[in-house]
Parts: sequence; C-alpha cells; structure tokens
Amino acid sequence: MIERETKYVSEYQLRAYILEHFGKDVRDMSGVELLEGMFGTFRERGDFRIENRYYQPKETWVHRLNRLWAFPLTLICSPYMYIKHGQIGWSDKTRFGSWLLKVTGYA
Repeated sequence: MIERETKYVSEYQLRAYILEHFGKDVRDMSGVELLEGMFGTFRERGDFRIENRYYQPKETWVHRLNRLWAFPLTLICSPYMYIKHGQIGWSDKTRFGSWLLKVTGYA
C-alpha cells in the first residue's frame, strides 16, 4: 500500500500564498475569482461540478420498515457472533456484514 504524505497548511499560510500569487487578499476576492485563479476559467475546462459524496437521504418510514427484518436475524446469530468474535453486531469488515449494513441503509 502506498502511503501519501499529507501536509497541512494553516490559514495564515494559505492567505499569504493567495496574496503572493494573485496580488489580492482573499477577503477582497469573490469565490468565482478565486476558483478561476487557481484552476483556470471554467470555459477552458468545461463544466465545473461540486459533488456531495456524503449526502444522506432523508429517512422515511419505508426505510425503517425495511430494517425490521435485520433484528430477528441479529438475535438468531448473536450467540454465535459472541462466542466467535466476542461481540454482537455487524462489522463492515466482512462481506456479509457489509452487505447487511448496506441493504439496511447504515453504510
């Protein structure tokens, strides 16, 4: 596995970098002006989209009803899981646990 080095930048360093390269303070720039300065104009690159990958849909009664079948399954498997793993519950580390959490809306 390749480990990536992450370097954290403080707000002061970021403001100094933008002031040095754009000649303006961040507070005096609009969001579009800052993005175009950093990534080029939108017309050069085509459409610019921001995707929210952490969107959580609103939970409805149908979702809660779907989860009811998982409770008896968990109760039936609890003694085996406790003896084998020392805890009760589904882990996303196993294929079945990952699937179960996905279909019930937890992962």
